[in-house]
Amino acid sequence: MFYAHRHQGAIEQLISGYKDQQLTSLQGTLAESVAQLFSRLDFSDVSAVVTPARNTKNYRKRGFDPARSIAKSALKLTQVKVPVVNLSNVRDRSDQRGLGREQRAKNVSGSMRLKVTNLRKVVLFDDVLTTGATISELARACRDAGVEVVFCCVLAERFSKI
Repeated sequence: MFYAHRHQGAIEQLISGYKDQQLTSLQGTLAESVAQLFSRLDFSDVSAVVTPARNTKNYRKRGFDPARSIAKSALKLTQVKVPVVNLSNVRDRSDQRGLGREQRAKNVSGSMRLKVTNLRKVVLFDDVLTTGATISELARACRDAGVEVVFCCVLAERFSKI
């Protein structure tokens, strides 16, 4: 697991502003952090970067998909030429905020699948890692599709007692 920042202080405020207040002008700053992370990793055998399936309610509220947008911008900055692929929803799930560790795992378990079939090796990316439930679900969906996960990256890792 690779992360660009700890989810605290200024970075926590930037991510909150970007996601919760739709301050999309912060995308470039956040993508630069991820680009620095990506530039230290070997993408030579990677077919795609995989991001979580959109939470429909959050997408309607925001009008954009934070993880996908940041990943695409970061790849452009690093000039890594692989597509960003969203998983698809198998079923609805709740917003993870406010849920404990077990609730988060149950909320996302079996909720996503990978529809793209021509991938061999992928990098998983999400914006914030709290308990690892979403990244674990991404990995499960990729494994079920016969795709190897090379590594996992997040913009920020939250070190909390959830």
